[in-house]
Amino acid sequence: MRVTPDCDTINSFYIYYDGPTPVQNSPDITFGGGNYFVVWGDGRSLNYQIYGTRVTPAGSVLDPGGILLSRNPNANYSYPSADWGGTRYFVVYGNYAPSPFVLYGRFINTNGSPASDTIRLAAANGPIYHTDVAYSGTNFMVIWVEMPSPCILKGVIVSNNGIPIVNAFTIATGVNYDKSAHVIFFQWSKLFCNLFPAKWHYL
Repeated sequence: MRVTPDCDTINSFYIYYDGPTPVQNSPDITFGGGNYFVVWGDGRSLNYQIYGTRVTPAGSVLDPGGILLSRNPNANYSYPSADWGGTRYFVVYGNYAPSPFVLYGRFINTNGSPASDTIRLAAANGPIYHTDVAYSGTNFMVIWVEMPSPCILKGVIVSNNGIPIVNAFTIATGVNYDKSAHVIFFQWSKLFCNLFPAKWHYL
């Protein structure tokens, strides 16, 4: 749905529609390179995969069938996230079945073509559900909910080339796998930067 800065509705439209029984879920959206990039989990085939599409500010869907982003048709993926990395989009997602459980990333060019193959960002001890990613202007922070019992919220810092620069670390334990988590990067103004340095914030 497109809205004005005052949140008045402009119009709504399908990003992708495959019939009266929806099998698309967990969408995310980012903006960069002149267009939006929308990602989602998609069950149009036997197993859930990750798709994405570019959408113009005017609401035109540039890739109507979606771009298949995940690479293993035998795995089930969902809960992707995307952010703009300055020159290209970065999409993250993980598999929730079967094992081994892996957090993946993939760069996408502004024309919709893959800018990289899938990148292994971290191994997990259980199914991966909600992911989120934020860009600081230098690196990405990726977070995800991992489902051993109890569930764990984990994170990893990734370079703008897709290389993890620290080992995966635990942010919180005892979280609910069905509750999404979010991360943003907040840059204080120059007036306050010496007192309050830029930090990652988790929600």
